[in-house]
Amino acid sequence: MLSILYDLPTISSAHEPTVTNIHKFTEVFIDYATPGRYFVELFPWMKYIPSSVAKWKREAEEGYKYYSKLFEDMFREVEHRIVMFFFPLFIVLRNSYSFIRGAESRRRTFEFLCVVDSRTEE
Repeated sequence: MLSILYDLPTISSAHEPTVTNIHKFTEVFIDYATPGRYFVELFPWMKYIPSSVAKWKREAEEGYKYYSKLFEDMFREVEHRIVMFFFPLFIVLRNSYSFIRGAESRRRTFEFLCVVDSRTEE
């Protein structure tokens, strides 16, 4: 699945850092998603307690930062490779479009000048 989504090499061992991180993420996610695990579900006012006082909130924020960075870094790597692959094509297409558009503009200018020139001859 990781090679399909993030173009990572095929997994050769269950102890690779990426596999370990994903496995840890699923464990943490299941722990956070367990109904009734945290009192904040029963007492919604607890979400206003500062992170410095609420250990569960501090852990959730740290986990969010860590795992967001983990997945975003994998995504950014794929995004970078896609951009670097298509960038030369984009430059060629942009320049071709500019050239064609420029040719159209030059043709219109020429036609306009011919019309103006024909009016001045009268």
